[in-house]
Amino acid sequence: MSRACTVRLWGVTRRASISASASITRGNTTRVITISPGLSDTEVARYQKEALTGHRPTWKMGGSGETRAAADFSTYRSGRAAYHNRMGDPFNMFGEQQAARKPREKRLKPLEAKALETLGLGAQATGEQIKSRYKDLVKQHHPDANGGDRGSEDRLRSVLEAYRLLKQAGFC
Repeated sequence: MSRACTVRLWGVTRRASISASASITRGNTTRVITISPGLSDTEVARYQKEALTGHRPTWKMGGSGETRAAADFSTYRSGRAAYHNRMGDPFNMFGEQQAARKPREKRLKPLEAKALETLGLGAQATGEQIKSRYKDLVKQHHPDANGGDRGSEDRLRSVLEAYRLLKQAGFC
């Protein structure tokens, strides 16, 4: 099938010959479109690029930094617990400055909390603090340092287990 048609590309109207042929290969239909030399290479490339979207206009998504100017709802848990706090005033339209939100603290799992408690540290302990506390407790409760005290051996075992758990959880 061959016919002449008018192709409009970004304000440039040219008369071009477009021929379409269909060939059957293993049950699949393949359409081959050939554009005549009436168009330059850049116009042909633009035509092919526009053909991907059906020659409809498109826009980039999320290009500006202002697209997320509204309050960030992803910090809230689902449900109705924070329903009334969702409406923020990011542009200070109502003249009230909202208190700066504190970043959400990492919620500890029960085993992680118990491991930190075993080491005698709080939930906000850093990796360096965990390592130094671990080293201190191992030196204190090691059988060579305390003369083989049984109570100290149990404490050492719990310290080793707590440190292993915190290390696997990514705390240090």
